Amino acid sequence: MLNEGSKRPYRVRRRMWSSQVICEIRHLRSLYPNLGKEKVHIFLKSFCQSKNIKCPSMRTIGRLIHDAQDKIRQAPSKPKRIVRNKAYRQRKPKAFKAQYPGHCVALDTIEKFKDGLKRYVITCTDTYTRLSFALATTSHASAESQRFFELVQTLLPYKIDTVLTDNGSEFLKHFSAQLNKVKINHYFTYPKTPKMNPHCERFNRTIQEEFIDYYEDDLFEEKPHAFNDKLLDYLFYYNTKRPHWSLDLKSPIQFLTNKFPQYCNMYWPNTPALTSLKHLDRFFSSKFHLLPIRRYSCESYYNRGVLYVYVPICLCQFYDGQKFLMSSEN
Repeated sequence: MLNEGSKRPYRVRRRMWSSQVICEIRHLRSLYPNLGKEKVHIFLKSFCQSKNIKCPSMRTIGRLIHDAQDKIRQAPSKPKRIVRNKAYRQRKPKAFKAQYPGHCVALDTIEKFKDGLKRYVITCTDTYTRLSFALATTSHASAESQRFFELVQTLLPYKIDTVLTDNGSEFLKHFSAQLNKVKINHYFTYPKTPKMNPHCERFNRTIQEEFIDYYEDDLFEEKPHAFNDKLLDYLFYYNTKRPHWSLDLKSPIQFLTNKFPQYCNMYWPNTPALTSLKHLDRFFSSKFHLLPIRRYSCESYYNRGVLYVYVPICLCQFYDGQKFLMSSEN
């Protein structure tokens, strides 16, 4: 015995309504998009009376709309999407690992919001030596990142080969142009993948937990001069005194002087920034609006009494006492 099937006729009765009625329904639905059958019936009734033709009921109007292949509906026109060719971004290789100082320098930005104000702390760390720098700014522009990177280049005693950043706009345009100018390779992380930049992300957490959270009021002043002034002291401590587990409980400067003495030449790293104190004053004041360079005395190093200049972003340069006094008159 066969299963009972559908008893619907092959040929069913079709609704026979005037083409004028169908066209008027379509006109109303195009003039007033997605107009319901009840509202269409009110407009259609006056039309049929003027034409002296029979007006379909509300249910019939609904069936006529359903019978139409396009449901008598016009989709809203959307603007055409402009497909732009995205600039190629070189991603960090999966097995990449820094092998020497300057092999990879990572940058990132910490954003802070308070009472409708935004402040940014640009951070940078050498993934091999863990030498780290930071600077608070009121701007998120790529020009600020470019200036900060120029400062890092000036202070580091070795050449930078590769830079690693996320895909933020502050690391494009002027920043990328600067990297291309000095021929430094630029790696990007994948979107929403902070684990590809772990060293800088960890430094971000450390500096927030140990410093930023305690001086947030200074950060949200009109210009964060006081915050940057205190930041110098913290960065000096971080780079020269604070033990790091990744460096066998040594500070980055201790690690650098012990393992790479060629960069230190008996003194602390010889950076091009300190060849002229006058040049330094002009550089920092014009581009970063930091406080003037401060001078401190320090304990003897290698049993030799020396003085040093404490520059913004905390890298130090040792001078013979007499030479220092001659170059730092006034």
